[in-house]
Amino acid sequence: MWRSAIAAAVLVAACTQEPRPAASQQPAPPPSLPIMLDGYDLGAPRRSFALPHKLREISAIVAVDATTIACLQDEKGELFWFDLANGTVRERARFGPDGDYEGLALVGADFWVLRSDGRLLQLRRSDGELEIARKVTVEAPQKEFEGLAWDAARGVLVVAPKAVSKELGDKDQRPLYAVDPATGTTRAEPYAVLDRDAVLAAAARLHVEVPTKSTRGGERPAFRLRFSEVAVQPQTGALWLLSGVDRAVIVAERSGEVRGLHFFAASELPQPEGATFLPDGDLAIASEGDGGAAVLRVYGKPR
Repeated sequence: MWRSAIAAAVLVAACTQEPRPAASQQPAPPPSLPIMLDGYDLGAPRRSFALPHKLREISAIVAVDATTIACLQDEKGELFWFDLANGTVRERARFGPDGDYEGLALVGADFWVLRSDGRLLQLRRSDGELEIARKVTVEAPQKEFEGLAWDAARGVLVVAPKAVSKELGDKDQRPLYAVDPATGTTRAEPYAVLDRDAVLAAAARLHVEVPTKSTRGGERPAFRLRFSEVAVQPQTGALWLLSGVDRAVIVAERSGEVRGLHFFAASELPQPEGATFLPDGDLAIASEGDGGAAVLRVYGKPR
């Protein structure tokens, strides 16, 4: 009788405890040859985490401080603060209804969230909660957007469309846009323009093997170049662009010149969706899982 009472008490206590989202730090992959991209070794992540179930559809990340990364997932209007020191989600905050949220940036103390329809939401803390302080529309011919970054040196939000717009004429060009957070206006001239053929030419020049597919005309590059994220390296100003569908990361200048690119293995980053730079310069990349947990990896320069 007394054992049944104790068991019931334990069950009640367990059911009333607040569940704590957690992630496990994975062992680093086996040592491999360096895969250097603009000084970063993408072959040897310094830290690797399997993210909790709530972040399985992770769509964007941004560094808050040396040990904290804010995470966004594309189905819920909610932010998650992930602690790199202990591999747990230490805080969550709702900011809006369910939707399609794809980009995240931090400007001062305010977060900016990008919806897939080109709507920007400025989030501000109020009594410990997140509230939408302002809504801004990206003025661009594209209808689908995925990447967002803060360029502190130029004082603009950088927006990366995902889809190619027929109105642009050249289906191989991939423009990015600049939005002034103070006025909410989109600058008329693109912030930068990348060209798919130029990226492929850079791959050949840099001896980077591009995945191919078989067609009736023979083998062709299986490279769609659809941006899923953009990040600005604070020290160099270089653009780091993810193409999730290609499992690719491209480093480029604002002029469109490609400094390097790399294709991740499906076993490593199945669908890279988020990228950010930590205060010490380390690079964090987040990927949706492939039938499993989402993944967050932190890369650095050789020390």
